[in-house]
Amino acid sequence: MNRTSTVYVSKEDKKLLQKYSEEIGKILEKYPYSNDYSEHFVTTMTRLKNAFSELSHEIDLLDVK
Repeated sequence: MNRTSTVYVSKEDKKLLQKYSEEIGKILEKYPYSNDYSEHFVTTMTRLKNAFSELSHEIDLLDVK
């Protein structure tokens, strides 16, 4: 059986993902993280910014074929 654990994306699709990610980043930069440091308090914006950061990183790691 011939298997591979790598999923490749096209160069064009990766560039589009990076472009849209950049645009989303510009929007999110307008808004601050929460300044409430209470225990277990996280705003939706903070969660979104953290998820976006991870998404951007993963897009950069995509393998191109």
